[in-house]
Amino acid sequence: MIHKHLLIAFLVVFVGACASTGPIKSEKSPEIIPLLPNEIQGFSYSGSHVYPGEEYGYSIRYTLGANSYADIYIYPVPDQVKKYGHKDIVFIMTDHAVSEIKLAEEKGLYHDFELISKSALEGNGVVFSKVEAKYIKKNLVSYTLLYLTENKDKLIKARISMPDNETNRSNKKWDAFINDLFGFLISNIDKA
Repeated sequence: MIHKHLLIAFLVVFVGACASTGPIKSEKSPEIIPLLPNEIQGFSYSGSHVYPGEEYGYSIRYTLGANSYADIYIYPVPDQVKKYGHKDIVFIMTDHAVSEIKLAEEKGLYHDFELISKSALEGNGVVFSKVEAKYIKKNLVSYTLLYLTENKDKLIKARISMPDNETNRSNKKWDAFINDLFGFLISNIDKA
């Protein structure tokens, strides 16, 4: 397992760099962008951003109606964790992603962050993690799902956010969307 101090150092550097520079539009988009489906499980593609520095990768956004959106991040596996196996990388980086949310809460972007559940699925040798949580942002209670996997030294992380209610918590369309999207991304990982 990765050392806690190394994970904290990586988290501070990664979040600090993203917070200080923010996403930018790049003149050169990844090859996969024009191949992305315009619609998946009712979600509509609404754009992408390439972050400064190759180590931060890029993000893709899909939306569903006015209040639900999915941000997908594709970026290289950090050098510090490349020595671990696929399953360990997924679990380490899932913990890292949850720590990023907690750090955002400490910075005042969210309030009352609550981890609801954490699970993992494995199929065909690929491990996917899933985290359910809720938080308050601008006095609105949101339900969020975080999914993460790794393939060919690239991380694929998705965060779906929506209003917190029983319908959204019990809806299986979130998993269906991620299944289709991650399947597409993994099949085209060489272009990602």
